[in-house]
Formats: sequence, structure tokens, C-alpha cells
Amino acid sequence: MCAKVVLFILSVTYAPWLAAAENPSGRVAFIRGTEVFMADLRGGSLTQLTQDGLDKRDLRWSPDGRRLAFALKAGRGEALGRLAVMEVESRKTHSFLYRPASASVVGMNFIGELFWLDVRRIAITGGINPNNCEYVVLDAGTGEELTGAVGLCGSFSVSPDGQHVAYTCAPGVGAPETDWRQCVEFDREVRAYTPPSPRGRLLTDPVWSGDSSRIAVLEHDLQTTAKTVVIVSLDRQITRIALPATFQVPMELRWVENRLTLRAEGTTFLVDSAAKALRSPGLDVEEAMQRQDRAKEEQRAARRRAIGLALKLGATREEDIGVYLPETDPGQ
Repeated sequence: MCAKVVLFILSVTYAPWLAAAENPSGRVAFIRGTEVFMADLRGGSLTQLTQDGLDKRDLRWSPDGRRLAFALKAGRGEALGRLAVMEVESRKTHSFLYRPASASVVGMNFIGELFWLDVRRIAITGGINPNNCEYVVLDAGTGEELTGAVGLCGSFSVSPDGQHVAYTCAPGVGAPETDWRQCVEFDREVRAYTPPSPRGRLLTDPVWSGDSSRIAVLEHDLQTTAKTVVIVSLDRQITRIALPATFQVPMELRWVENRLTLRAEGTTFLVDSAAKALRSPGLDVEEAMQRQDRAKEEQRAARRRAIGLALKLGATREEDIGVYLPETDPGQ
């Protein structure tokens, strides 16, 4: 169901809170009360984008900065939630109900996460029950469901190219207590990996390689205490690398320019999938990690400044602030 909404615009000027040299180009959108406002990060104008009195949350910019998506409070008698997409320049808005990924599921009770995969597709996750959640991809223009999956809440990991999702799944209903192994699935319920041990659990959510071809997880056999790095390709080729018995959790997996690293016992190792062994990362990997860290910190700093500006301009909650940084952070 689509509805055209005519919105009013209120523009006022404000003194920039930060010097232009410290403030990157881009915009910040936020909710003040029940309405959406937008401000230019370099100073200039504050624009009110909505004036309808409807409760809103979870503002998210499209990658090109032309559209805003946000959740609307469902109307009385509506069992499911409502999602809105606004064309920022024209202020035209359409809204639609979001539905579950599987017809056998009653419905998604709330939006847990909302993010753009590209300029045409929006992904949402939400709760069905305390354990399982849905991942649904919608057409941003029509609200049509394009694909979806059901898995453990919080485990959905989208590939960098936005084309695939990996997630952790639990054993089926009625599985015996002696065989409660977790598994990994790709996209819509395509089983990718199941631990060989009946007591196999996954210590991490799936982590994607930069080229979107593989995921990595850490596995723990609760019976033998053995820990293993598992790499699974999209065509379900599996590589297992046993870890030293002395390694203890927490451990962290990280892809660096399509090379997998493991942080354990205060040391970073390169995971050599061909040799099925760990080795020193080398200077080139360490430098690549430093570049990644610097870029991420610059993005975080820019976002912090934008969020600070929105809060000073009257944003209601930090969770309802969306930052668009075209030069450094074209995503959310």
C-alpha cells in the first residue's frame, strides 16, 4: 500500500557549531519530537522535512544521499510495521507495510535494524520470537519483498557487495540435547556449513571477505574444547584450520584486503588457508590494517561531530540520527 504525502518545509539559518575545516561535507537528518529535520554539516540551513505528527525512528540515508528511509509507528489495527521512503529534494514520501520473509511465519513484530544495500534496495531485520529473527530485502520504490531469511537474532552479516547475507542458524525443533550444533546459512535457507561435532558451537558471527566470496567463523567443540577457524566459500567449499589448545576466547577474526587475520592472546596472526596454519602477518598486512584503522577512525570522528551537531539542534535520541558523508562514508 502506497500513500503520497504532501509535506511542508521550514528553513532557518543556524550558526555552524564547528569550523568548516573540521566539518566534512554532507548532511545529518534527525528526529525532533515527531518530525524529521535536516542540516548541512558545513552550516547554512536547518530544514524541516515532515509535519505530519506521526511517530518515527531509525533514519537511514540512501548511499547517494537522495532518499531517507525511516520506520513509522503502525496504525491501529495494523499487525505489522510501516516503512517510509522520502525523496529528499521533492519531499515526496511513500510508505508500505513490511512483511515476514516466510509465509509460514506470523510476522515481524519490530524493526531491529534498517539499512540500505544500494540505492534501490533496503534491508530490515526484526524479531519473530526471543531467538529467531528475519532478514528481509525490500524494493525501496514499491515495498516488494525481494528475498529474505530466518536465523538467529543479531547474526546476519551482509557481504560488502550487498548481494548475499550469511547468518547463524539453530538446530531444528526437537533436536536432542546431545546434538545442539549451530550452523551457517547463505541467503534464503541455503545450508553452507554444519560443525562435524554434535557439540559444535560458533563463537563468532560470519565475517565476510572484502571481495564477498567467503565468510569466516570461529568454532568451538564443547566436548573436546578444540577451537577451529572455518572458511566457507559461496560455493560451499570448506577449509578448517585447527588452533593451538592454549588459545582462549575472546578471539577476533578480521579480513584485511582479502587476507584473514586472527587476534588471539594479544597477538595478530595471518590465517594461511592453503597451509592450514597460522603465521606472522608480515609488514604489508600490518600496514594494511593500520590504513583500515585510520580510515575507520576518521569516519567515526566525522560521525561523532555530525551527531553532536544534531543533538545541539534538538535531536530527540541519538539512535534517531542519520549521517550522510559522501566523501568518507557513503553508507549509513
